[in-house]
Amino acid sequence: MNYGPFTLQSYPCPLCGAATSTIVETKRGRAVPVDFSIVSCSSCEHVRVDPRIPDEHLDELYDEAYYRGEGFDATIDYSAPPTAATLAENTDIIDSIAEAAGGSVRGLRWLDIGCGTGTLLEQARDRGASVVGFDSSAAARESCSSKGLTLLNAASLESEKQTFDIVTAIEVIEHVPDPLGFLKFLAARARKGGIVFVRTGNWNLVRRLPGTPYLMPEGHIQYFTPPIMRRLFSQASLAETRSLNRTWFVWRLVPNAIRRSIPAPAFKTLAAITRKAAPAFADFPIGVT
Repeated sequence: MNYGPFTLQSYPCPLCGAATSTIVETKRGRAVPVDFSIVSCSSCEHVRVDPRIPDEHLDELYDEAYYRGEGFDATIDYSAPPTAATLAENTDIIDSIAEAAGGSVRGLRWLDIGCGTGTLLEQARDRGASVVGFDSSAAARESCSSKGLTLLNAASLESEKQTFDIVTAIEVIEHVPDPLGFLKFLAARARKGGIVFVRTGNWNLVRRLPGTPYLMPEGHIQYFTPPIMRRLFSQASLAETRSLNRTWFVWRLVPNAIRRSIPAPAFKTLAAITRKAAPAFADFPIGVT
Protein backbone atom coordinates (compact mmCIF):
# COMPACT_ATOMS: atom_id res chain seq x y z
CA MET A 1 0.00 0.00 0.00
CA ASN A 2 1.25 3.48 -0.84
CA TYR A 3 0.96 6.46 1.50
CA GLY A 4 2.34 9.62 0.00
CA PRO A 5 5.86 9.03 -1.31
CA PHE A 6 6.51 5.70 0.46
CA THR A 7 5.25 2.16 0.93
CA LEU A 8 5.21 0.60 4.39
CA GLN A 9 8.07 -1.87 4.65
CA SER A 10 8.63 -4.98 6.74
CA TYR A 11 11.92 -5.42 8.59
CA PRO A 12 13.38 -8.32 10.59
CA CYS A 13 13.65 -7.94 14.36
CA PRO A 14 16.45 -5.44 15.06
CA LEU A 15 17.50 -7.38 18.16
CA CYS A 16 17.78 -10.96 16.91
CA GLY A 17 17.19 -10.80 13.15
CA ALA A 18 14.13 -13.08 13.16
CA ALA A 19 11.55 -12.40 10.46
CA THR A 20 8.52 -14.03 12.07
CA SER A 21 6.29 -12.31 14.60
CA THR A 22 2.83 -12.20 16.12
CA ILE A 23 0.50 -9.18 16.06
CA VAL A 24 -0.23 -8.06 19.62
CA GLU A 25 -1.87 -4.68 19.00
CA THR A 26 -3.06 -2.42 16.21
CA LYS A 27 -3.12 1.35 16.31
CA ARG A 28 -4.17 3.90 13.74
CA GLY A 29 -1.58 6.51 12.91
CA ARG A 30 -2.25 10.20 13.37
CA ALA A 31 -0.01 11.65 10.66
CA VAL A 32 -0.29 8.57 8.45
CA PRO A 33 -3.93 7.51 9.03
CA VAL A 34 -3.70 3.76 8.52
CA ASP A 35 -3.83 0.85 10.94
CA PHE A 36 -0.32 -0.15 11.98
CA SER A 37 0.49 -3.55 13.46
CA ILE A 38 2.53 -3.76 16.67
CA VAL A 39 4.16 -7.19 16.72
CA SER A 40 6.10 -9.38 19.13
CA CYS A 41 9.14 -11.19 17.75
CA SER A 42 8.59 -14.96 17.65
CA SER A 43 12.17 -15.53 18.76
CA CYS A 44 13.14 -12.87 21.35
CA GLU A 45 9.72 -11.27 22.10
CA HIS A 46 10.91 -7.75 21.32
CA VAL A 47 7.92 -5.56 20.40
CA ARG A 48 8.06 -3.30 17.36
CA VAL A 49 5.96 -1.80 14.58
CA ASP A 50 5.98 -3.97 11.44
CA PRO A 51 5.50 -3.14 8.65
CA ARG A 52 6.44 0.48 9.19
CA ILE A 53 7.59 3.66 7.52
CA PRO A 54 10.87 2.89 5.70
CA ASP A 55 14.14 3.97 7.28
CA GLU A 56 14.86 6.46 4.51
CA HIS A 57 11.57 8.29 5.17
CA LEU A 58 11.59 8.39 8.98
CA ASP A 59 13.31 11.78 9.12
CA GLU A 60 10.42 13.27 7.15
CA LEU A 61 8.17 12.80 10.18
CA TYR A 62 10.15 15.35 12.17
CA ASP A 63 9.30 18.47 10.23
CA GLU A 64 8.35 21.88 11.60
CA ALA A 65 4.74 20.79 12.11
CA TYR A 66 5.85 17.87 14.30
CA TYR A 67 7.47 20.23 16.80
CA ARG A 68 4.20 22.20 17.01
CA GLY A 69 2.30 19.04 17.95
CA GLU A 70 0.74 18.71 14.50
CA GLY A 71 2.52 15.48 13.58
CA PHE A 72 2.21 11.96 14.94
CA ASP A 73 2.80 13.11 18.54
CA ALA A 74 0.15 15.53 19.76
CA THR A 75 1.97 16.00 23.08
CA ILE A 76 4.94 17.78 21.48
CA ASP A 77 4.86 21.57 21.48
CA TYR A 78 8.20 23.35 21.57
CA SER A 79 6.52 26.73 21.88
CA ALA A 80 4.88 25.84 25.20
CA PRO A 81 6.60 26.16 28.59
CA PRO A 82 7.40 22.90 30.40
CA THR A 83 4.63 21.49 32.54
CA ALA A 84 4.92 20.87 36.26
CA ALA A 85 4.85 17.13 35.52
CA THR A 86 7.81 17.45 33.15
CA LEU A 87 9.82 19.43 35.69
CA ALA A 88 9.04 16.84 38.38
CA GLU A 89 10.01 13.94 36.11
CA ASN A 90 13.26 15.71 35.22
CA THR A 91 13.99 16.11 38.93
CA ASP A 92 13.48 12.37 39.36
CA ILE A 93 15.88 11.67 36.47
CA ILE A 94 18.54 13.95 37.94
CA ASP A 95 18.06 12.44 41.40
CA SER A 96 18.45 8.93 39.95
CA ILE A 97 21.63 9.86 38.10
CA ALA A 98 23.02 11.74 41.10
CA GLU A 99 22.54 8.67 43.28
CA ALA A 100 24.22 6.44 40.68
CA ALA A 101 27.07 8.96 40.45
CA GLY A 102 27.72 8.90 44.18
CA GLY A 103 25.35 11.57 45.44
CA SER A 104 25.68 14.61 43.18
CA VAL A 105 25.99 15.73 39.55
CA ARG A 106 27.93 18.87 40.50
CA GLY A 107 30.96 19.32 38.29
CA LEU A 108 30.09 16.36 36.05
CA ARG A 109 30.05 16.72 32.28
CA TRP A 110 26.57 15.86 30.92
CA LEU A 111 25.54 15.20 27.29
CA ASP A 112 21.82 14.95 26.48
CA ILE A 113 20.95 13.40 23.10
CA GLY A 114 17.57 14.56 21.77
CA CYS A 115 17.57 17.40 24.28
CA GLY A 116 14.48 19.17 22.89
CA THR A 117 14.08 22.65 24.32
CA GLY A 118 16.75 21.96 26.94
CA THR A 119 14.58 21.78 30.05
CA LEU A 120 16.44 18.78 31.49
CA LEU A 121 19.79 20.40 30.75
CA GLU A 122 18.69 23.60 32.43
CA GLN A 123 17.71 21.72 35.57
CA ALA A 124 20.93 19.71 35.53
CA ARG A 125 22.91 22.95 35.11
CA ASP A 126 21.09 24.39 38.11
CA ARG A 127 22.35 21.37 40.05
CA GLY A 128 25.93 22.17 39.10
CA ALA A 129 26.49 19.93 36.05
CA SER A 130 28.42 21.12 33.01
CA VAL A 131 25.91 20.48 30.23
CA VAL A 132 25.83 20.17 26.45
CA GLY A 133 23.09 18.84 24.20
CA PHE A 134 22.20 17.64 20.74
CA ASP A 135 18.91 17.88 18.85
CA SER A 136 18.16 17.80 15.13
CA SER A 137 15.33 20.34 15.43
CA ALA A 138 16.02 23.95 14.52
CA ALA A 139 13.29 25.01 16.98
CA ALA A 140 15.04 23.05 19.73
CA ARG A 141 18.42 24.59 18.92
CA GLU A 142 16.92 28.09 18.97
CA SER A 143 15.26 27.46 22.31
CA CYS A 144 18.46 26.05 23.84
CA SER A 145 20.50 28.96 22.51
CA SER A 146 18.10 31.43 24.12
CA LYS A 147 18.77 29.70 27.46
CA GLY A 148 22.53 29.90 27.07
CA LEU A 149 22.89 26.17 26.45
CA THR A 150 25.59 24.75 24.18
CA LEU A 151 24.54 22.25 21.51
CA LEU A 152 26.70 20.05 19.31
CA ASN A 153 25.85 19.74 15.64
CA ALA A 154 25.58 16.35 13.93
CA ALA A 155 29.11 16.44 12.54
CA SER A 156 30.72 17.33 15.86
CA LEU A 157 28.62 14.72 17.67
CA GLU A 158 29.79 12.01 15.28
CA SER A 159 33.44 13.08 15.45
CA GLU A 160 33.45 14.13 19.10
CA LYS A 161 36.62 12.82 20.73
CA GLN A 162 35.80 13.93 24.25
CA THR A 163 33.73 11.75 26.54
CA PHE A 164 31.22 12.65 29.22
CA ASP A 165 30.48 11.61 32.79
CA ILE A 166 26.76 11.36 32.00
CA VAL A 167 25.01 10.63 28.70
CA THR A 168 21.21 10.75 28.59
CA ALA A 169 18.59 10.01 25.94
CA ILE A 170 15.07 10.73 27.16
CA GLU A 171 12.26 9.29 25.02
CA VAL A 172 14.56 8.74 22.03
CA ILE A 173 15.35 5.03 21.70
CA GLU A 174 11.77 4.15 20.73
CA HIS A 175 12.24 6.25 17.58
CA VAL A 176 15.38 4.55 16.22
CA PRO A 177 15.57 1.59 13.80
CA ASP A 178 18.65 0.07 15.51
CA PRO A 179 18.29 0.20 19.31
CA LEU A 180 21.47 -1.76 20.05
CA GLY A 181 23.51 0.41 17.72
CA PHE A 182 22.05 3.48 19.41
CA LEU A 183 22.99 2.21 22.89
CA LYS A 184 26.53 1.49 21.69
CA PHE A 185 26.65 5.03 20.27
CA LEU A 186 25.67 6.44 23.69
CA ALA A 187 28.12 4.19 25.52
CA ALA A 188 30.97 5.32 23.26
CA ARG A 189 30.35 8.91 24.37
CA ALA A 190 30.59 8.09 28.07
CA ARG A 191 33.93 7.91 29.83
CA LYS A 192 35.05 4.71 31.50
CA GLY A 193 32.86 4.46 34.59
CA GLY A 194 30.44 7.01 33.17
CA ILE A 195 26.66 6.77 33.33
CA VAL A 196 24.23 6.14 30.46
CA PHE A 197 20.58 6.86 31.27
CA VAL A 198 17.85 5.94 28.79
CA ARG A 199 14.17 6.57 29.44
CA THR A 200 11.37 5.09 27.38
CA GLY A 201 7.93 3.60 27.96
CA ASN A 202 7.67 0.09 29.39
CA TRP A 203 5.55 -1.84 26.90
CA ASN A 204 3.89 -3.86 29.63
CA LEU A 205 2.65 -0.65 31.24
CA VAL A 206 1.98 1.72 28.35
CA ARG A 207 -0.16 -0.82 26.47
CA ARG A 208 -2.55 -0.76 29.43
CA LEU A 209 -3.14 2.97 29.37
CA PRO A 210 -6.69 3.85 28.22
CA GLY A 211 -6.49 4.54 24.50
CA THR A 212 -2.82 3.48 24.49
CA PRO A 213 -1.65 7.09 23.90
CA TYR A 214 2.04 6.14 23.97
CA LEU A 215 1.54 3.92 20.94
CA MET A 216 2.39 6.32 18.12
CA PRO A 217 3.24 3.81 15.41
CA GLU A 218 4.58 6.19 12.78
CA GLY A 219 7.50 7.33 14.96
CA HIS A 220 7.46 5.11 18.07
CA ILE A 221 8.67 2.05 16.19
CA GLN A 222 10.19 0.09 19.12
CA TYR A 223 8.69 -0.82 22.51
CA PHE A 224 10.77 -2.14 25.38
CA THR A 225 10.46 -4.06 28.62
CA PRO A 226 13.02 -4.09 31.45
CA PRO A 227 14.19 -7.66 30.64
CA ILE A 228 14.75 -6.71 26.99
CA MET A 229 16.54 -3.51 27.98
CA ARG A 230 18.80 -5.39 30.40
CA ARG A 231 19.76 -7.72 27.54
CA LEU A 232 20.53 -4.73 25.31
CA PHE A 233 22.61 -3.09 28.04
CA SER A 234 24.68 -6.24 28.35
CA GLN A 235 25.21 -6.43 24.57
CA ALA A 236 26.28 -2.76 24.59
CA SER A 237 28.83 -3.54 27.37
CA LEU A 238 26.91 -1.45 29.89
CA ALA A 239 26.92 -2.74 33.46
CA GLU A 240 23.62 -2.33 35.31
CA THR A 241 23.19 -0.14 38.33
CA ARG A 242 20.06 0.82 40.25
CA SER A 243 18.99 4.01 41.96
CA LEU A 244 15.91 5.83 43.12
CA ASN A 245 13.87 6.22 39.94
CA ARG A 246 10.27 7.27 40.39
CA THR A 247 9.66 7.96 36.71
CA TRP A 248 8.85 4.31 35.99
CA PHE A 249 6.20 3.83 38.65
CA VAL A 250 3.07 2.59 36.84
CA TRP A 251 4.15 4.83 33.96
CA ARG A 252 2.39 8.04 34.89
CA LEU A 253 -0.83 6.41 36.03
CA VAL A 254 0.18 7.50 39.53
CA PRO A 255 0.28 11.33 39.81
CA ASN A 256 3.67 12.95 40.40
CA ALA A 257 2.56 14.34 43.76
CA ILE A 258 1.78 10.85 45.03
CA ARG A 259 4.94 9.30 43.61
CA ARG A 260 7.10 11.96 45.19
CA SER A 261 5.30 11.71 48.53
CA ILE A 262 6.53 8.13 48.98
CA PRO A 263 9.67 8.24 51.20
CA ALA A 264 12.85 7.24 49.38
CA PRO A 265 13.52 4.09 51.47
CA ALA A 266 9.94 2.89 50.95
CA PHE A 267 10.16 3.61 47.24
CA LYS A 268 13.42 1.69 46.88
CA THR A 269 11.85 -1.24 48.69
CA LEU A 270 8.82 -1.10 46.39
CA ALA A 271 11.09 -1.05 43.32
CA ALA A 272 13.15 -3.98 44.62
CA ILE A 273 10.05 -6.05 45.30
CA THR A 274 8.71 -5.28 41.83
CA ARG A 275 12.00 -6.26 40.18
CA LYS A 276 11.94 -9.60 42.00
CA ALA A 277 8.24 -10.42 41.80
CA ALA A 278 7.33 -8.90 38.41
CA PRO A 279 10.51 -7.95 36.49
CA ALA A 280 8.56 -7.16 33.32
CA PHE A 281 6.84 -4.30 35.18
CA ALA A 282 9.95 -3.00 36.97
CA ASP A 283 12.09 0.06 36.38
CA PHE A 284 14.66 0.14 33.62
CA PRO A 285 18.33 -0.10 34.63
CA ILE A 286 20.89 2.67 34.48
CA GLY A 287 24.06 1.75 32.60
CA VAL A 288 27.66 2.24 33.65
CA THR A 289 30.45 1.95 31.07
